[in-house]
Amino acid sequence: MIDKLPFDPKQVKTNVIIGPKAKKPLRLSTPIMPSAMAYGLSVTREIKIAWAMGSAMQDTACNSGDAGFFPEEREHAKYYNVQFNGFTSRCRR
Repeated sequence: MIDKLPFDPKQVKTNVIIGPKAKKPLRLSTPIMPSAMAYGLSVTREIKIAWAMGSAMQDTACNSGDAGFFPEEREHAKYYNVQFNGFTSRCRR
């Protein structure tokens, strides 16, 4: 058992700024975000909406995954990252 904490948890700052030089940088209270998981491939609609709600409660962002998102999911999320998977049909050497 720890007799004394090595620091005061109330004084630890976990906020993070993503894109500090952008016109509208993303300012989060925590650098922890729910994982990007695709609807139908790994999670259900209800789970994606629950993740959006949970991320808003924690003042962080959630991620769409590679299969799009639901309007209700975006309504519940405070911050929402849309994942874009770009690719080319030919590879050059």
